[in-house]
Amino acid sequence: MILTRQTKVLLGLVASLTLLNFFHPTQSKQRHSPLPELSALSKDTLERIEITTRMEKTVLVKRSDGWHVTAPFQARADQALITSLILTFRKANTVDVRVDSDDYEIYGLTGSDGIVAEFWVDQEEPALSFTVGNDAPGGSSFIRLSENNAVYRARVGGRHRYDMPSIAWRNRVILDFKSSEVVSLNIQDGPTFVRKDSQEADQSVTSGAWRLDPDPGWAVDEHAVETMVAMLGGLRAGGLLGNDFNGGFSPPRATLEVTLEGGQTRSLRIGSRQQDSATFVQTNEDSEVFQVSNQAINHILKPTSAYRDRTVMRLDRGLIDTVELNRTNLTVLLQQDPNSALWTILQPANIDIDPRRVATMVNTLCTLQAHALVEGRNTPLQTSQPTEQVTVHLLDGQQISMELGGEHPEFPGSIYGRRMDTGQQFILDSETHRTLLAGFGE
Repeated sequence: MILTRQTKVLLGLVASLTLLNFFHPTQSKQRHSPLPELSALSKDTLERIEITTRMEKTVLVKRSDGWHVTAPFQARADQALITSLILTFRKANTVDVRVDSDDYEIYGLTGSDGIVAEFWVDQEEPALSFTVGNDAPGGSSFIRLSENNAVYRARVGGRHRYDMPSIAWRNRVILDFKSSEVVSLNIQDGPTFVRKDSQEADQSVTSGAWRLDPDPGWAVDEHAVETMVAMLGGLRAGGLLGNDFNGGFSPPRATLEVTLEGGQTRSLRIGSRQQDSATFVQTNEDSEVFQVSNQAINHILKPTSAYRDRTVMRLDRGLIDTVELNRTNLTVLLQQDPNSALWTILQPANIDIDPRRVATMVNTLCTLQAHALVEGRNTPLQTSQPTEQVTVHLLDGQQISMELGGEHPEFPGSIYGRRMDTGQQFILDSETHRTLLAGFGE
């Protein structure tokens, strides 16, 4: 076989490249070396976090009662903010890609722009250490690992999680307690909410776990009180305004005192001054003024009557046999299959109903809440003639009925109602009324 000149040139080139690869293999290996991995972190074993910017170093240390800021000042830290940061590394995370090795300025990784984050499990050396720069497209950021000089793209939660002044790591939950820890809550010139202990508590639905002192003569809405207490315990400050800010504390709008298990107390003074949508508060621990939402404070300071249990009917859906609607010249009767929990029409014949609306109607009946309760029982309804009657027949033969009457003059669309077995009168809002009728195909 005669080799042409072109073929000889190509063979020579192949031979040269083969020899080059043989004597210089490291470049190929380096190009295919695995990308580094960011270690997983556990909130249970992590002990310290250090975040260093050009201006300051923030040191966060975990103690028996949670995380604390220990530098550049001493204060309890924002537990939710730190937990959110740690959860970013709940799993080991391989960096996305290697980008560059020396041009730090365009990636925000110079000594003046980069933010150093270190996470410590013990006192020896950090379990994870990197410098975070600018954010990259797709939710990742440019980073540089402490053990090498290369630039990578990695998912570390975004630069904003680290680019914060030390004060931003301070705890913003003002009273910071769990509702389960509360023994009582006293509102100055208002009610005292007292949690019943296990010996005092009546397990019936109407009494719940809370009582009012003094006793108002009606059952307390447990869920409403629990929601309010939980909101107070988790109330967060939107701003920290220092000790000299005038929040209207002479005199305050209200003072709240919470007694916790073990006898510890925490107090909150609510200022009378309001600005835009904000109210200002202080605790009994220091004189610093916190800015909070008007909406949250107004919810906490609702009138006592707002905590009245307005439950009209509470039933176990599985124990219902039929539900019935009676109107002038119309009766609709639905029956539940005890095995499938599906509903069929017994009366009238040849009509269709929406199964989803039936389910919504029955669920509403099982936890029926009135818009308001009317004082007095078995007194004449404020309408000449009831227009509807809804009856629930239970599997054990019991039946619970309520009659619905005319429209309430102060609440358009709302109607009067009465439980026929207990005589309790109430006002039903228009949306609930429509939900009930829709379940019967009306």
